[in-house]
Amino acid sequence: LLMVWKHNCPDIFQAHVWMTPECFDVLPAALQDDPVFQNQSNVLQMPVDAQLAIALYHFGHDGNA
Repeated sequence: LLMVWKHNCPDIFQAHVWMTPECFDVLPAALQDDPVFQNQSNVLQMPVDAQLAIALYHFGHDGNA
């Protein structure tokens, strides 16, 4: 759903991940070659942009505020 909002409702996307879609688009390209996003098992990882969107959502919503 976050990725749908990124393309169709950028204001809702920004409210959930705390950055604009344009700023967000820079991050996956910068992070995709990091070993944490590489998998040596038979189980595929989610795409980097999806993992990043989920992490940013949790960083902004699961605090003690």
